[in-house]
Amino acid sequence: MNGGYHGLKMVIRNKHKLLSYAFVMTQRTRRKLSTARNLLLGVNDHDKFKDVRQSIRSLCAKFPGPYWQELDKNDQYPTDFVEALQKSGFLSILIPEKYGGSESGLRAATIVLEEIHRSGCNAGAAHAQMYTMGSILHSGSTEQKERFLPSLANGSIRLQAFGVTEPNSGSDTLSLKTNAKQNANGDWLISGSKIWTSRAQHSDLMLLLARTGDEGTPRSKQLTAIG
Repeated sequence: MNGGYHGLKMVIRNKHKLLSYAFVMTQRTRRKLSTARNLLLGVNDHDKFKDVRQSIRSLCAKFPGPYWQELDKNDQYPTDFVEALQKSGFLSILIPEKYGGSESGLRAATIVLEEIHRSGCNAGAAHAQMYTMGSILHSGSTEQKERFLPSLANGSIRLQAFGVTEPNSGSDTLSLKTNAKQNANGDWLISGSKIWTSRAQHSDLMLLLARTGDEGTPRSKQLTAIG
């Protein structure tokens, strides 16, 4: 009995220590996340981004709740809102100046999206113009950047769609089946299926994720974004 009693006390004591430790770690994690968020959003840089915040708020004020309610009711895309964002330069905020963008940085872009949602509008209709463009900016050739980035910056073309999801694979992109092979002329022949490609009908261009590596290639290097 005594052995069992002490054993039970030990389990309980250890359990409380474990719970206490988990709680401390949770608090630490929250503090770290809060600090990271403050750095990303520039909580201490209000003056620096005050004009950006005010500009996007003023734009969003022109698109009040009834505008979005009507679009939702009729299952329509907010074309006027997206065009207003583009004309104001907000969608080209990450594009380098030499290509016609403002090159304001990730923090400014984050603030734009934050203020759009804070104002009751929907950035989901246009935010892909920022992050999909990033694939070209980060990994595109000089020729591709010179060809596409100026047009994306001035709004003459839209790059709002990224074909990733397939009938049998979603977030597990390494399992996708769509494949692409280059022929003798240098053209890519693509075979496969894509579903749920957001904003495809409102995009002039799209990126498509396909498998280009063979079985001997590491899985992490088998996929290529094709435009």
